[in-house]
Amino acid sequence: MATITLDVATLLALLAIDSAVFTVLVFATVWNRLGEGRREWIAALGLQTLSWTLLALGPEWLPEAALEAALVINRIGLAFYALAMARLAGRPLHLVWYVAPPLVLALLRSPLADAWALRAMASDFIVLFLFALCILPLLRADKDLSRTSRWIVIASFALGAASIVGRLLAGEAADDEFSRLFAETRANAARLMLVHLNIIFGNVGIALLYRERAAAKLSRQSHLDPLTELFNRASFLEQAARELQRAARAGRPATALVINLEAFKQINQRYGQLAGDRVLRHFSRLLVMALRAEDLCARWSGASFSVLLTDSDRDGAERLVQRLDDAVSAAHVEPDGISYRIGIGVATAVRGEAEAFELFSRAEAALGDAKQATASAPVAEAGAAR
Repeated sequence: MATITLDVATLLALLAIDSAVFTVLVFATVWNRLGEGRREWIAALGLQTLSWTLLALGPEWLPEAALEAALVINRIGLAFYALAMARLAGRPLHLVWYVAPPLVLALLRSPLADAWALRAMASDFIVLFLFALCILPLLRADKDLSRTSRWIVIASFALGAASIVGRLLAGEAADDEFSRLFAETRANAARLMLVHLNIIFGNVGIALLYRERAAAKLSRQSHLDPLTELFNRASFLEQAARELQRAARAGRPATALVINLEAFKQINQRYGQLAGDRVLRHFSRLLVMALRAEDLCARWSGASFSVLLTDSDRDGAERLVQRLDDAVSAAHVEPDGISYRIGIGVATAVRGEAEAFELFSRAEAALGDAKQATASAPVAEAGAAR
C-alpha cells in the first residue's frame, strides 16, 4: 500500500503558505479595527510568512546568513504574537520582555559562531520563553474571553512548544542548527507538522477570541450609558428586580436612591454642554467610589442617577448620602472649576417587595419632596419600612 510522505522542504513551504493565508485573511477583516493587539497579530503573521518562505528556499537557494536572518525574523514574529496575546488578554508586560529574547538570539550569533550545538540550544530555550509569554496572559485573561477559545489558543502554542521540547529531549547531534532544521528525518517532519497545527489552530482560536471580545463589548454597550459608563435605566431595572427578589426571599433589607444634579441646566448654559458632560462623568466616578461592590448604580435619566443598596437599610442609605454630599461639596470639576450640588430621594423596600419600578418611583417622589426642602438632604418617605 502506497504512503504519502512530505519532505522537510515541502513542510516548510506549507508553513509559509499557512502564515501567508492567515495574514491576508486577518488583514482583510480587521484592518479598520487595529486595537487590542490586532496590529501586533498582523505583524506576527507577516514576519512568520517571511521567515518560513526564506527557510523553505533552504540552503540550495540562500546563503547561510540569509537563513540565520530568517530564524531571527521567526523569533521576532513569535515575540509579536506574545505582545498581541498580552494586549488581547489585557495583561501587557513591559516591552523589554518581548524585545529582549529575539535581540539576545541575534547577539548570540557572533560569540557562539563556532559553538553550533550551544547556540542551537540557546535558541530553543529563547523560543520556549516566547511561547510561555504567549500562554501566560491567556491563563489570566478577563471574563470577556471564553475558557474554551482560550484553551484552543493555549493548546496551539503548547504544540509549538512541544516541537521544541521534543528536539531538546532528542539530543540530536548536528554540525549546526541548519543541518538539524533541514534534516530529512521522521522526527523533524513530525515537529514541523506540530508547528503546522500550531499555526492553524492558534490563528483560528485567536480569531474566535477577538469575535468574543467584540460581542462582549457590543453587549456592554447595549447595557451601559455611553457617557458615564454606568448601567442604563432599562438594564439597571432588570438587575435591580433580580436583586430585590433575592433580598425578599432572604428577608434582607434593600434601599433605593434617586440622585439629581441640581441646577444642571444652568451649568450647561453657562459653561457649555461639554462641561456638563464632564460634571456627569465626575459625579459618576464619585458615586462608584462611594458604593460597595455588591451595590448597583445607573444613569437614571438626564442629570439623575439611581442606586440600589443591597442588604442595607435606611441608616446605611443615610450614611451613603452624607459621604456623597461631603465629596460633592469638596469637588471642583476642572478645567472650569465647576462646583455643583445634589438632591437625593430615598425609599426603603417594604418587607417582601420585589417590584423595582415601584420602589424607584417612590424614591423619585421623595426626591421631589427633597427639592422643596433643601437641595441635598433626603426627605422621610411616607409609609417606607425602616
